[in-house]
Amino acid sequence: STQSTWGDVMKNFEDRWKKQVPKKHSSLIALGSVGAVSMEAEAVRSPEQWTVQLFRSIDANSAEDIKSSDGVEQGIQDAYIHQIRRAEHYIYVENQYFLGSAKEWVGFDDKKFNIEAKHQIPNEMVMRCISKIRERKRFALYVCIPMHPEGVPESPAVQGILYWQYKTIEMMYKKLADAIKTYGSAGAHPHDYLNVFCPGAKEPGPQPSGTPVDELQGTISQKTRRHMIYVHSKMLIVDDEYILIGSANVNERSMAGDRDTEMAVAGFQTKHTKTTRKLPRGQVSGFRLAVWGEHLGQFNPVLLKPQSLECVEYVRDLTKRNWDVYLNEYEMKELPHGHWLKYPYDVHQNGTIAPTTTFFPDSKAKVEGTLNTNMTILTT
Repeated sequence: STQSTWGDVMKNFEDRWKKQVPKKHSSLIALGSVGAVSMEAEAVRSPEQWTVQLFRSIDANSAEDIKSSDGVEQGIQDAYIHQIRRAEHYIYVENQYFLGSAKEWVGFDDKKFNIEAKHQIPNEMVMRCISKIRERKRFALYVCIPMHPEGVPESPAVQGILYWQYKTIEMMYKKLADAIKTYGSAGAHPHDYLNVFCPGAKEPGPQPSGTPVDELQGTISQKTRRHMIYVHSKMLIVDDEYILIGSANVNERSMAGDRDTEMAVAGFQTKHTKTTRKLPRGQVSGFRLAVWGEHLGQFNPVLLKPQSLECVEYVRDLTKRNWDVYLNEYEMKELPHGHWLKYPYDVHQNGTIAPTTTFFPDSKAKVEGTLNTNMTILTT
């Protein structure tokens, strides 16, 4: 499209307005008539020039002018899958939720339960990695999620989400293990290719006075001096070339198109694109390094090659050290390496996973979650 991306945002607003407020079409200002502002994309000559595109998850119940034959637009899922299939070196997902590909879950009777989490993003990620294992090339998947979803972690809804997440990641590790056994190098491990992290903090010092707003959980946190840092971002970075940021979670609600309505903007720099051998060094790369520097509390040149086994082992080692300090409720000191914690899953050579601890620290919430099929419209 020659229309500017901000013009696409305005068009989205107009489409939704016409559907939601049909009696007030005349209240809209015609696109292209906002003063002298042009709706067309302007050519900008700059070495840092970007190509940008808007994507939506939306259907004909929420907006007019949906072009697809079934009245459903799942452009964000399509954008994820397109870029995952193009990936040559690594994929980084930072998201509030990470669940999907239910038909692929290990030991799960999807025909019986028919869980509405069928989108293919997790499966596409692991299959792209497997394609590189078959080619005997390095590739890495990094996933950053919160320790547990917002809400009471012991509640049926949160436990249900954690169960879907557990089954999703279990599936990915099992497929990687099977691929390594068939095509991979001797001694390779599934966590050489996929790693999951969650941010947290530990704050040393005297116990604060006063009563916390959340009296029960706050009192526990005052004693142990630790708490998770909640991830609310929804971001995809591929090969230090392409970045997508928006409102869509990696779950069915956001990706299906006929459930939650979402928007995302994605882009790349035309002068900073990848090759099969080399990552670009543009602003996407700089941003990713800044984010990881914040998460890890430091910069190391090994982070310039996130696909390398050296980088994977370096990040995993720092996050494991952080987790050990975080878990020790008697050791009142800051985490040694930023905020990233190894997610509390133990990964075995055969691809099976198990909770590192039965419960999340300072709770009675199961790390692997609990099967709950009564609330799937909310939890998937």
